[in-house]
Amino acid sequence: GLDLAELDGVAVGAGPGSFTGLRIGMATAKGLCMACDLPLLTVPTLAGLALPCASGAAPVCAMLDARRGEVYAGVYELEDGHLVAKDENVVLPVADLLPDLPRPILLVGDGACAYREEIRAYLGSAAHFAPEAFGLPCGGAIGLLGTELLARGDVADLASVEPRYLRRYHQI
Repeated sequence: GLDLAELDGVAVGAGPGSFTGLRIGMATAKGLCMACDLPLLTVPTLAGLALPCASGAAPVCAMLDARRGEVYAGVYELEDGHLVAKDENVVLPVADLLPDLPRPILLVGDGACAYREEIRAYLGSAAHFAPEAFGLPCGGAIGLLGTELLARGDVADLASVEPRYLRRYHQI
């Protein structure tokens, strides 16, 4: 219900995620920014997945199924009311991720659902799972995180910004 003139910026989930989805989202966001002279705010997709579940009680590991037996993963915590990444987002087999996770940990995303049994077997009662309804990144969370970026002046360069795939893209 907003007019484009009412926007202060455009936030976009910048990845990781599907190659096609990231390219379409980034192209659309860049086009809006160029046409309306607005700043672009690039938010890690995993942060948008983690934010709705972050409470400060335990770190959140956001996991998206990357296929090929791998997950995109990032660990986040609330600090002074702000979501903070505890490390770089990664793509790797879930078995390689589990030894380094903090305990206890709240796991969210379709990757956590896909590998629930393996995670539970390794982490036992230290693993807590968010409801499956939280399985995909939330546009509202991307917007809220984008607002924080805008307040800090952390805007993307429209000419050079690209999606963060984490996995190399191969032309067919």
